[in-house]
Amino acid sequence: MLERRGRRTAVSVARDLDRWDSAHREFSWLVSSGAGSEQAVADFLDTKVNPLEVEIERNMDELIAQQEVFLTHSQASARRSRSIALGMLVRGITGSLRGIASEVGTGAEQVATAATQVSTTAQSLEAGSTEQAASLEETSASGEEINAMARRNTETRVRERPLRVWLRRRSGWG
Repeated sequence: MLERRGRRTAVSVARDLDRWDSAHREFSWLVSSGAGSEQAVADFLDTKVNPLEVEIERNMDELIAQQEVFLTHSQASARRSRSIALGMLVRGITGSLRGIASEVGTGAEQVATAATQVSTTAQSLEAGSTEQAASLEETSASGEEINAMARRNTETRVRERPLRVWLRRRSGWG
């Protein structure tokens, strides 16, 4: 459920960034071509750019929160897996030692059976841990991508801020 929600949010962020690029190109054209009046440019900022900026920030905050929750869940799951493996290992060894003490002949057969079960369980747990590690790596990569997108968004906002301030002053809004 959490992964599906995170994917939907990541898709929303990507979609919003595409919309941001489109709006940025349209804004740049309005300003550089002189096709838009100061009022039209200010209206464009207020109706398209600013709401989109708020939506991107909200989605990115949500995605970061989801990634933090996912990371916490993954870490807890890894700790539980280690505890289960240790508990199963201790039970297997104890059962094997009791079998050897009570019946030497059948004890050897029981030890072989227990060793096979422990090996299978360990392989299964190892596979699960590997999948969790891969999932954590994907989560980390997603976080890095989000950070990069946020950095680009911030750089764009910082780069365009003087222009927005200038336009607002020119339009009498600021």
